[in-house]
Amino acid sequence: MFHRNGIPATDDVSSATGAAVQVILPGDAPIARQAPVFFAVDPRVVDTPREHDVRSGATGTTRLAPSFLVALPHGAILTEGFLVADQDNRILSDSFRAFGSLARYGFEEHPDRVFSSDLPESAERPGTHLVVGIQTNLNYFHWLLEALPRLWLAQRQGLAADATIWLPPLRPWMDPMLNALPPIGRIATQGDSITRCERLLMPARGLANIHTFSAHAFAMADDIRDRYATKPRSGRRFFISRGTASSRKLTNEAAVMAIAAEHGFEPIEPQYLSFREQVELFSGADAIAGPLGAGLANAVFMHPGSAFIEIAPEGREGDATLFANLAHHRQLDYFAAVGPTVANDPRPIDRRAFTIDVEIMRDLFAQLD
Repeated sequence: MFHRNGIPATDDVSSATGAAVQVILPGDAPIARQAPVFFAVDPRVVDTPREHDVRSGATGTTRLAPSFLVALPHGAILTEGFLVADQDNRILSDSFRAFGSLARYGFEEHPDRVFSSDLPESAERPGTHLVVGIQTNLNYFHWLLEALPRLWLAQRQGLAADATIWLPPLRPWMDPMLNALPPIGRIATQGDSITRCERLLMPARGLANIHTFSAHAFAMADDIRDRYATKPRSGRRFFISRGTASSRKLTNEAAVMAIAAEHGFEPIEPQYLSFREQVELFSGADAIAGPLGAGLANAVFMHPGSAFIEIAPEGREGDATLFANLAHHRQLDYFAAVGPTVANDPRPIDRRAFTIDVEIMRDLFAQLD
């Protein structure tokens, strides 16, 4: 059973048994999202009106979700998905983004949003514990802007120093990002069972749902930028390639990159750079462009007034406005073009390769000059 019905939209963020809630920053009411500087849909897209309505319609809104901390006596972390439950095993809906994802961690759904699972439970661990991990730890975007803001928020409130920090197994690229925040002491790795804690702290995630950010995600990004990007802005322009990605490849990326190069864009593959290098390059950039993907997350380090160009495949659902919202809240000039997916690609639509009309891209890049 869930302590509330859905993701928080107000400061009333918990009715979990015994919980104490501290709201650091209240959530905002929805406001009109800034219109794109340039927006175009490839005529080969299946549902052109839908793409215009979802991505650039006059009724498009955005908001910031509340930044909060929940303290749970005898709370528990469930599975490697970092679901959080109170002492009565009621799962906090704030600890994940989508109800459907619970099946991935062995939960069976019953009526009235009751879920059950037979999980082994260990003895309660003494002391204070802090949950940082999320369901999508292995994605650069989500580790940076959804998971790490939890730790940053707890540190800013002085609650992390004496706590055991619960993390996923760290890949080589994750540790340097963790080190961009103040040092932490005790670290523990969550497994696939139940970790019961004498006192469990659950900070809000930096991403309340797939298109709604929390203010502390951006405050953390500002702190990292101030720490790592100490040189004057370079004014360079970068095109983020997805040439080595396993999904959502832009099939005519080479042609688009050639057009971008005519306007001063340099090709870049962020996954081959250190985290510090990524922060330095993107914070100094005048403009970035690239296909939809985690590499665009580094736009969060850009300064207001910089240009952010997203090339997206058709048919996106919840995350269709993710980067438009990021651009709005970071005061970036947002440009976008939507192209058709490859018809004979057998994968789900959100994984398919796609293409984009090069004449649209010529018009788009010309707007920068």
